[in-house]
Amino acid sequence: MPLDSRGIYKYTETEDASLVSDLLNKGMTSVSDKVFDIGAALDQLPSDTDGKMTERIAANAAQRDLIYPPPTTQVGEIALQARGASVWRSDKGWTERFYGLHDATLNPAGVGVGAGWYPESGRMPRAAQHRMSTNLQTIPVAVMTPVTFPTATRSFETTGPALNWETSYNDESGQFYFPVAGLYRVDVQINWAGTTETSRRLVQIYNPSTPGDPVTIEESRPSATNYATVSNLSATIPVGLASALYVRVYQNSPSPVNVYGRVAFTYLGVR
Repeated sequence: MPLDSRGIYKYTETEDASLVSDLLNKGMTSVSDKVFDIGAALDQLPSDTDGKMTERIAANAAQRDLIYPPPTTQVGEIALQARGASVWRSDKGWTERFYGLHDATLNPAGVGVGAGWYPESGRMPRAAQHRMSTNLQTIPVAVMTPVTFPTATRSFETTGPALNWETSYNDESGQFYFPVAGLYRVDVQINWAGTTETSRRLVQIYNPSTPGDPVTIEESRPSATNYATVSNLSATIPVGLASALYVRVYQNSPSPVNVYGRVAFTYLGVR
């Protein structure tokens, strides 16, 4: 079996393999040729003398893109991923790595949310927001209602500078937007007002992108006084690029009920 210098089988156009490949690919470049192109693209990437990739340092995304120009083709994406390109982002406090788009044949190790740079270690994106007990929100009867977090009583908790906060928030709608796609751990705590009757209480993490699959905790029990009835909900949720999440609550007491609480987000990785 003839192999080229990269160990890749290169058939001739007269071989049966050529006919089969042409039929399978319907005139497109064969997988073998694609792999060859990826190998050629690898040779064009910056590397150390031993052929391995060293982690570079970049103060921002623009500097990173000067070191590794953004690939414009699938071959370029796979080559950059295969070399293990990573960058220490001094402005974020994390190391990020490039992944190409998932392809079952050519790039099974890629990611489904889209090619790009994703945090892998260091001070990962995280934050928390509060609705304080001094600024209660009234939840109407039998209406699924987003919990909002007014700016005046909102606080961010991070392990370093606020630059690692990678979630934006709409104060009026209660939506959290995630410019960094991946898996997030979401922890919610809701404190309910005191009532005397047993009533249905529901807390939900809701993603409009997957409306039929919310993460929900439901309880039915009397409330204690001084907001001592607490609902806690934790879940790991995949969030797509520029996706949004809500924290929503529901109650069916005879009258509206006041709540306050807290939500925290921690980025776990792109997978």
